Amino acid sequence: MSAMPQLEGPPRGHFVDRDLAAAAVAMALPLLEAAMRHPEYGDSGFLHIVVMNPAATVADTRFEDAILYEHSIGDRARWDADYAAFARAKARLAGVSGRTAPSS
Repeated sequence: MSAMPQLEGPPRGHFVDRDLAAAAVAMALPLLEAAMRHPEYGDSGFLHIVVMNPAATVADTRFEDAILYEHSIGDRARWDADYAAFARAKARLAGVSGRTAPSS
């Protein structure tokens, strides 16, 4: 029996890939977009989502390569802050600490 070929790039989860991450975000968008219209959930009305590869580790994968999917809610041209940078920083913290990053 021949050995399985080694794939280049970060490790992939058995079931999670970019397409599945995008589909999951698309399923959640109606709820998230509705929430962003209410100040108690998102007073700016903006949100940036970062979905990380659960099989990637900080020991063997660059942070940027571990990002499976990103999506912004709200017109980025109207952002009053860099919500993408905030979301990536929270995702990086969660990856390094192994804990969920707190929401703002």
